[in-house]
Amino acid sequence: MKKLALFGIIAAGYIAAFLLASVALHFRQIATPDAQVQASAGMYAFGDSIYFSNVFGVLALFPTGLALYCLRPFRAFWNVFSILSLSFAIAGLVCAGAVALSSTWQHPPVIMVLVTFFGVLLLLGSPLFTVMFLLCALFAPVPRPRWMLLATAGLEGLLVLYLLYRFFIPMWFPS
Repeated sequence: MKKLALFGIIAAGYIAAFLLASVALHFRQIATPDAQVQASAGMYAFGDSIYFSNVFGVLALFPTGLALYCLRPFRAFWNVFSILSLSFAIAGLVCAGAVALSSTWQHPPVIMVLVTFFGVLLLLGSPLFTVMFLLCALFAPVPRPRWMLLATAGLEGLLVLYLLYRFFIPMWFPS
């Protein structure tokens, strides 16, 4: 298949993922009572952004998988990408540590508040990142980047467990 046609298929996949995520968000907004949205518009806007990001991320896994398959011959890409992804996962662990530490302080320093803000965003994306890094490890053609991507997926999986422990289990099972 010609490279331009393959690029077009990948681009069309991302456009389709964007459109389907937009439609899913539209139906979610239709199903939500207007009075609830008016009562806490900022919270619903943040929830809508997280919902859209997750739906788009799941749907974009298909064109991403095709793009990764096309990138298999480029070993330098996989070496650099695996190092950057492992650094990303370690940064997520640092941010999760900041989230855990800042919750014990009454007045955390400003830098801790900033790191905690980004840490929460990284934690909310960690389920999707775990799947993405597993997909990347599946397509990695060389053993070293494959193992690094599997380690990255494992670290992201730890962040998923911390996310469940810190935010969702107390919400589902209040004490």
